[in-house]
Amino acid sequence: MLNMDVSFFTRLGFLQEIEQGSIAWRPLVSAQVKRLRLGLVVPANRSLSPPADQLARRLSDDLHRYGAI
Repeated sequence: MLNMDVSFFTRLGFLQEIEQGSIAWRPLVSAQVKRLRLGLVVPANRSLSPPADQLARRLSDDLHRYGAI
């Protein structure tokens, strides 16, 4: 057995490892994949708790920042 695997992940969870060169990142080039979107869903009929609101804002900011990479 060669112990060779292929997995599919977003780069978001592996930014440090990619920068260090310990893993290789190869994006999928496909019109269908480029149209995929990630969203954050929150209730429209009530306010988020302060911690949940802070997390949602942080996630949104981070995703926008990583999307620019």
